Amino acid sequence: MRKIILSLLVLTGALFYFYLRSDITLTSFAWKEKAEIPTSLEFNVKGVHVRLLNSDDLETEKLKGLQMELEREIIEILEFANGDMPVVDVLTLNVTTKDGYDYLSGLSFDPELEAEEQFFYSNLTSNLFEQSAYRGRFTATGLSAYLIDGPEFLHEMYTDYADVEVASIEELFNGTTFVDQIYYGWGSTPYTEEDVEVAEATWMKVGSFSSYLIDQYGSLLYFKIYDSSDIPSDFKKIYGKTVTEMETEWKEYLSIVNTD
Repeated sequence: MRKIILSLLVLTGALFYFYLRSDITLTSFAWKEKAEIPTSLEFNVKGVHVRLLNSDDLETEKLKGLQMELEREIIEILEFANGDMPVVDVLTLNVTTKDGYDYLSGLSFDPELEAEEQFFYSNLTSNLFEQSAYRGRFTATGLSAYLIDGPEFLHEMYTDYADVEVASIEELFNGTTFVDQIYYGWGSTPYTEEDVEVAEATWMKVGSFSSYLIDQYGSLLYFKIYDSSDIPSDFKKIYGKTVTEMETEWKEYLSIVNTD
């Protein structure tokens, strides 16, 4: 009887031991899985320390792909600026999978696409340079459009949107008007096809006008108005023409190049 009881105790102890080992293994595996989703990713590009906050738990592979694409775009932007704009030492972006246009800190990422299939120029041109958070929306968007689409495409597409009613260039230099035109109805608020058409036409208009300034007058002058608190006033000093005069000149240029 004593041997039977002893055998049962040994067997129970063995089963309990393996149960604990199994629990430890499962716990360790769960911890390992959790550890594979980093809370952030940091790297350096041409003197800029980039910090990506992983708020929506992207897997390491996705973050690494995002890093490679951001490195490529940052290098392209900085080489284009060629030292004409002061650059931040630290660039912190909150990576989110939600739609939105939070240029102050957000970086919208679609996990269904590869990083190289997406563009982040708008976020970068709005945050890479030492500019006021409340200025530079027009110029940052214009530069990103120039880099993404290129002048020829922007000129041609704006002509196709010429019948869409969009604010004048001088009005678009006003931050409030700019946001109303290019972001109105986007994000969490339901938007109509007309809203999207206005936003697309505004993007093409800002991009085409900026491309004209950059190609005809040089990027240096463009960067001189990049962070201006009063672009219409500074525009006249830098370009020797009013914004309205330049808009007329730009439209005359489009009428020629788009008929060739």
